[in-house]
Amino acid sequence: MNSNDRLKNLRLAAAHKIKEKEYWTQKLSGDPGKTLFSYSDGAKYRERQFHRVEFNWKGDIFSKSMALCQDSHYSLHMLLAAALEILMAKYTARTDVIIGTPVYRLAFNTKMINRVVALRNYLQRQLSFKTFLLQVRETINEAIENYAYPVELLPEALNIPFDRTGDFPLFDTIIQVKTIHHQSYSKNIRPYINMIFSFNPTADCLEGEVEYNSRLYKKPEVEQFVKQLENILHQTLFNPDIQLRAIEILSPLEKKKLLSEFDHTGNQFTINKTIDQLFEEQAHRSPHYIAMVY
Repeated sequence: MNSNDRLKNLRLAAAHKIKEKEYWTQKLSGDPGKTLFSYSDGAKYRERQFHRVEFNWKGDIFSKSMALCQDSHYSLHMLLAAALEILMAKYTARTDVIIGTPVYRLAFNTKMINRVVALRNYLQRQLSFKTFLLQVRETINEAIENYAYPVELLPEALNIPFDRTGDFPLFDTIIQVKTIHHQSYSKNIRPYINMIFSFNPTADCLEGEVEYNSRLYKKPEVEQFVKQLENILHQTLFNPDIQLRAIEILSPLEKKKLLSEFDHTGNQFTINKTIDQLFEEQAHRSPHYIAMVY
């Protein structure tokens, strides 16, 4: 079946999903924007080229995660989704974050018109992580309950341009836990996505991998995202009452190193340029890195 026939069939099936369509058009109303890790290099390439970064988390971060989630992989998914949204909020300075996730794996084969849902959450800076985690749980439960409207048709329903030659306009990142999500569920949306975080809990560690579009991102950048996600989990697992604004993406050691390397008063500065000009030049030299944390 070609893509045009498939879309035609999707529209026919979606016409009967009135309740679900109403939910999604309300949930994604206003100006949802698009949350993504910034990039500059490779933006001219249409064709995606995926590479992987693999990692595993052991020790306290694994044992504490599974204890908090009471060994539930569904709860683990909610925890990891919350941490990822915090990381993306810190990178983008946005309080309105959307990521994608597959619906839960079914025990039997059945025909579904949609297998990926959008997770939109608002990260109010004064919220505690514990309260935000409850918000994420509610968002996921509602999304799964209303999964039956095709995510590919949502831009059309929201009057958001999507010509299917570029990126998906609602989200750029997908998160999945392999024990409860089937990787094939995201195959129809995958051609328009640039990053997928996958996790696999085992008996003694949490295995993970990030598939990323190497036309846009470099391996060290993605490794940095993983490390910062780990930093967020360390803080929130040991202090679930921490406010979102107090969560830092740098570890204490990284902060100390950053200060010791860059806080040198003996450096010579150009006196014929304004602070704004120096800031713009530095942003041009390293566009992927955080300019300011508040």
